[in-house]
Amino acid sequence: MLSLNACANKTVYQEEVITLKPSNILFQPLEIPVFQGTTNEDLLFFALRLEKQVQICNERLTSISQLLE
Repeated sequence: MLSLNACANKTVYQEEVITLKPSNILFQPLEIPVFQGTTNEDLLFFALRLEKQVQICNERLTSISQLLE
């Protein structure tokens, strides 16, 4: 008689690959401001709006990069 007790105590592990998808908001296009001013103050506010859009874009790229690591 052959005993299979040794096989019954083995734990079987199964590898599972989990794929994380970035949030859809990370792929939404950003508004590109259009300069419609005539004064230096208008130009300053336009530059600040552009800077904010670049900051949002960089934050989205960082989020995507972190998901890919």
